[in-house]
Amino acid sequence: MHAPRRTVSVLVLLAAVSGLSAPAVRNAASAAAGFCSANVPAGVTTNTWTGNGDGHSWGSAQNWSSDLVPDAGQAKATYQKEYVCIGEPEGKATSVTVAGGRAVHIAGLDVGQGAHLAVKPEGELFLGSATGDPTVASTVDKHSELQLAAATLGGNSPLTIAGTLRWTGQLIGKHKHVASQTSSECVFDPTIPACPGDTSPGGGRTTIAAGGTMLVDGTKFGGVVLGDKRVIDNFGTITLTDLAYVAMDNGTELIDEAHSSLRLDGEGGIYRTSSHGTAPTIRQRGGAIVRRATGHELAIVAVPMKYGATKPAVSVVGGGLVLDASKAPKGSVHRAAAYGTGTCQQKQMLVCRESVTNASLPQAVLVGASRESAAPSKTRFAVSLGHAPKRLHGHAVLGKQINITAPTKKTSHSTHLTFTYDASTKGLTRSTKPAVYRNHKAVTLCSVHGLTAINTSCVLTTSVSHSAGTKGDLTIVLITIQPDGHWLVVR
Repeated sequence: MHAPRRTVSVLVLLAAVSGLSAPAVRNAASAAAGFCSANVPAGVTTNTWTGNGDGHSWGSAQNWSSDLVPDAGQAKATYQKEYVCIGEPEGKATSVTVAGGRAVHIAGLDVGQGAHLAVKPEGELFLGSATGDPTVASTVDKHSELQLAAATLGGNSPLTIAGTLRWTGQLIGKHKHVASQTSSECVFDPTIPACPGDTSPGGGRTTIAAGGTMLVDGTKFGGVVLGDKRVIDNFGTITLTDLAYVAMDNGTELIDEAHSSLRLDGEGGIYRTSSHGTAPTIRQRGGAIVRRATGHELAIVAVPMKYGATKPAVSVVGGGLVLDASKAPKGSVHRAAAYGTGTCQQKQMLVCRESVTNASLPQAVLVGASRESAAPSKTRFAVSLGHAPKRLHGHAVLGKQINITAPTKKTSHSTHLTFTYDASTKGLTRSTKPAVYRNHKAVTLCSVHGLTAINTSCVLTTSVSHSAGTKGDLTIVLITIQPDGHWLVVR
């Protein structure tokens, strides 16, 4: 079973937040007899890796202390009352592989002592208990790794990552397969007629502990689909590299706690897979958001963020960062980088190449810091969309007022502003002739006066796109040496 192909679109939402504290995490460097120390309820057996068989195959009975393969029967949605411990017996390096296509249903798991567990393409690892039975906590300890290569992780066992949870994609035939993380197998697989296991969606939570990492590895391509109310609670670091993305499905949540870090190091981003069902949520409680890139590509977080009392520390070191919301909190934008609001309208789960708009979020703003070598190495910007008058100087106003908070001192260094309006914006037609105002003062075309001490801003281009996917969108590009202020576009 592989992650279903879904259409990625966007829905704006706000959700209430509740406080959480960071979980306690065991020391993965503890002795062999003590690293696997979950409170296992009566009736649950413990099966420990010995490596005495071929030394790497989950499916080899001789590799286990009980001489029995965990969940050898692989009955769909039926959790076995087994707690599995994988460490490094007698100091041997341990790398365990669950074969592709194999489904494992166990109560809980501890990957510790620097061990590595890989679930191969179309493999499934479900950690949990039947409805009504006590759950067993699962752990990936410090210096240890759980890798899901186009595989599925699910179940209602709370999973804590103190080491690394690594997601990768896989090319199978001509099809690109990605990893998925879900709650109940019965929700994920509608072919199961009756469900003897966990039947309650929303029972699955993955906690990235302080010092732990969730790595979405997109070296060739790759991503993870979060499905059916699964929760990712981040106290550590979430990193997306290269072409990696996170696609959020029905009712899923991504929580960035204080002192956590969300790092977007590639061209990917965070998207919504479907407009059906309960909207996904990103709760931002004061963690860092960092964007790094060697080129000018945009990384787009296309699921709106709900901000807590403490705003995130945003840093755009290279490339561009676009947040799907009516505001982008103040961020540190390095020279030649860009920051703003927008969304990602996707037909398939591919990389966003530009900030676009749609009917749910019909207005986008991108602020590009100066590329001039003499310009400041970094500047702080904040962007928001607010209430606008219906008319200005006799002209009908398009969309909302654009508020840009930036240094108010005029410089000789030009900032690029890009305003985009979706074709669904009221009053926007192919023949629309827009005009731009800053603080209610008209901005001229650059070809008329250019930038002067008096004329601090000018319009480079205005165009209505007719390309596939953005047909009818209005895009306005400006340069300015004083970007702060209130901006309006009229027709």
